[in-house]
Amino acid sequence: ACSHTATECDSPRRWRWLGGSAIRTWHKQQIRVAGLAFLAGLIAGVAFVLFEVATNQLLLRLLYNAFPITRPDSLKALVMHGDQIFSIKSSELNRNVAVMLLLLWPALLCFGRLRDKRWRLLGIVVLCLAAATAIMLSKHDTSKVGLIFSAIAFLIALLWPTATRRAVWITWCLAFVLIVPLSSLALKAQLHEAEWLSSSARARIILWAYTAEQIPAAPLFGIGLTSTRKLDMDPATRLEAAKPEGYVYAWRAGTHAHNEFLQAWYELGAVGVILLIAAGSSVIGYVAHLSRPIQPFMLAHLTAFLVITAFSWGMWQSWLMAVAGLAAIYAALAVSFWPTEGPAPDERGRSAASLEPPSAA
Repeated sequence: ACSHTATECDSPRRWRWLGGSAIRTWHKQQIRVAGLAFLAGLIAGVAFVLFEVATNQLLLRLLYNAFPITRPDSLKALVMHGDQIFSIKSSELNRNVAVMLLLLWPALLCFGRLRDKRWRLLGIVVLCLAAATAIMLSKHDTSKVGLIFSAIAFLIALLWPTATRRAVWITWCLAFVLIVPLSSLALKAQLHEAEWLSSSARARIILWAYTAEQIPAAPLFGIGLTSTRKLDMDPATRLEAAKPEGYVYAWRAGTHAHNEFLQAWYELGAVGVILLIAAGSSVIGYVAHLSRPIQPFMLAHLTAFLVITAFSWGMWQSWLMAVAGLAAIYAALAVSFWPTEGPAPDERGRSAASLEPPSAA
């Protein structure tokens, strides 16, 4: 537990690492408006994703058919009948689902800090049910795993926040340390041929093993930022890549490793890995400076981020880097959010102002 008052623990000085350098200069009313706008926007986004998942992206199909100019340059995800779009691959919603997961816990914290109990409970219940339903109905397995593990982290952190924080930190560090040998062992164990795994998971095992095999060639500084994609886009590289019998994916790295821990080793080397471990450890460590009721939300948020980085996209995709930054800003906003006038109560319901020590006068 924090030895300071609730106001001190939640001060912008304590959570500047979350992206609150600008928010700390805002007036209380500005924070209130921004927090409510964030909640309104996320609720609308969750409703949109839920509707699209349930209707095979009806709204997007209507848009593409009514205004062909809005169609993407690549039509590989579209199933066409003549000039009309009949369906869209469900994987096209994966990014939307991942964004929803990464913003879910800051939003729940905002709702949890509402003073009106009815709105607080209604917002938490509706948002949880809608987001969980959308994620589970989607085809993005990584977000499903992220939702489950982040929920588990949240529940454990309610009782043991310090132990949970240490577990998240250890997981972050061990992910970098063990990813290379584990990637090789997974292939040796022939998990790439396991029928109980999806074809996507088996393909990841192959490209993880290939990437791990290439790391010793440039162990200190790696092959260079974004070089995985550049090497894979070379036609000669793809032609030379063999696809042994039983492999669902050719023996190559692909455009990225689908694992940011492994990609860090391959592209940034040991130097980059050390810097990332230090940066992540700093962020996780600063959660201890937040008041105890807030820590479970932030630890669940970090757990969801860990899962997304471990199994999904490449680390240099612009939209993913933007979401990571926005998630930090929204987390900072959630920490300071209190949409009513007057001093915010601490976790026991008392006014934070009443906890301030008397002046020397």
